[in-house]
Amino acid sequence: MKHSRIVNWIEHGRRYSPAWLRNLLPRWFKNIWIDLEWRFYRSKNRHLNKEVLYPQKPILVISIPKSGTHLIESLLLTLPGMRMGEYLSSGIEGVTDRKMLLTLGKQKLSKAQPGQTYRWHLPYDPEIVGLLNDYGLKRLFLYRDPRDYVVSFYNFIMKRPPHSYHIPYDEAFRAMNSDNDRILACIQGWVANRKENSGSFSPTSVPNVGLLYQRFLGWKNDPGALSLRYEDLVSDLSNGNSNHSYPTMNSILRYLNLADSPLSPGAYSEWIETGGDTKKSPTFRSGKIGSCKQNSMRSTSKYSKKLQGVC
Repeated sequence: MKHSRIVNWIEHGRRYSPAWLRNLLPRWFKNIWIDLEWRFYRSKNRHLNKEVLYPQKPILVISIPKSGTHLIESLLLTLPGMRMGEYLSSGIEGVTDRKMLLTLGKQKLSKAQPGQTYRWHLPYDPEIVGLLNDYGLKRLFLYRDPRDYVVSFYNFIMKRPPHSYHIPYDEAFRAMNSDNDRILACIQGWVANRKENSGSFSPTSVPNVGLLYQRFLGWKNDPGALSLRYEDLVSDLSNGNSNHSYPTMNSILRYLNLADSPLSPGAYSEWIETGGDTKKSPTFRSGKIGSCKQNSMRSTSKYSKKLQGVC
């Protein structure tokens, strides 16, 4: 699909331009454009529009960073009745700032409408769970193999356009002696202030992977959330046509009360062709499963088993 190019031009313009020009391209402008594009492309999905019910509640996609947020968002926006909600950005410092997270949730989600899809790198907290229940939000929790997270995060820092998430430590990572050192920093944690430890969560630190995952994995035990492994989702998109089985995609439909039975082959084909297009995301790199085996992660293999046990 070529429609994503205009959205990416807008996003890249926002990132590379000086502040005064970025103010002329606010995020809501990009979101409106995305909504218009999705409405146009959804109109072409003849099977999906007949077989999938309209959503009755708003949806919140909760994900660990670099775990496929844009992919699940794209799959949801392919379905009839879905609309672009906000990306609730809090920065890595928000992982431990409960007051700020609660305030942001109350401000942004209290008026959420059925079908609106919000995205948030939101750590687990029982009080926030109560807030989401009060607002009636359905929630999907997306996570991935922490080894692939490390590789994706490293490439995100080093090879993607400017982004607020890693600007504070961009220069420091580029000054490191080797990719091995950078990978280790992503695994063990890195801090600009030597008085902090690798478990710090601040705008200028890279958190230890194990500690980062601990903040999020409570969502797996939330009875009101559907937990999704990124690897399972990708497996559906890549192998579904060969075995005619889409367990993860079907679980999403059932959880959101959008379908009582499996869809027709034509509907799955439309869903994958439209929603599985990753080119619309300016932060997407490859999204491969097991990418840690093909790159500099091999030089830090002694950490592989420890990372594998995080989930």
